[in-house]
Amino acid sequence: MGKVIMSNLDKKLQAIAFYNPNNDLLSKQFYKNYINVSGCEIPTEITQINYHDQGQNYQVTSYKNVVINEKGNEIIYDYKLPDL
Repeated sequence: MGKVIMSNLDKKLQAIAFYNPNNDLLSKQFYKNYINVSGCEIPTEITQINYHDQGQNYQVTSYKNVVINEKGNEIIYDYKLPDL
């Protein structure tokens, strides 16, 4: 992995770019439409652009009904990691 460049505005991540060791751009991500959930600023839209030999592809992910530290579903996350 090469360098990583981040852009922040008002203490919120706006964009991040990933490069390989040859300084070729691999991926960019843009974070938009922040909402405050339990005191945390959460982006509700993330656009990712991946670059490859055949061109580029876009993926847009949207979030809604964001809940942090939801009570009652701890069992979903309580599992033992396998031994390596």
